[in-house]
Amino acid sequence: MSTTEFTNLNIRIDKEVKSQAEKLLNDIGMSLSTAVNVFIRQLIRDGGIPFIISTGNGNDSNYNLPYIRRKLEEAKSQYDNQESMRYDMDTVMGRYQEKYKYEL
Repeated sequence: MSTTEFTNLNIRIDKEVKSQAEKLLNDIGMSLSTAVNVFIRQLIRDGGIPFIISTGNGNDSNYNLPYIRRKLEEAKSQYDNQESMRYDMDTVMGRYQEKYKYEL
């Protein structure tokens, strides 16, 4: 059985921003630490920031179109694949925890 080695990450963040984030995350049953871990794991999987960063000037939805199209094609490809299977959320989360040895 392999053991996971953990380390600490210290960041500076505006006190009010942290408070608002913790409140929102608490409402969905997730800690700030878990949310940061999810973000970092998604960053690694995507090979970059897992969302669009922009100035907010202009039509941001245009920046999302290539991403949305790519995800729709991936979903269609998986749906068209006769070997694809459908899982409920408990099964998906269990497989995630098993694969990444991480509890949410």
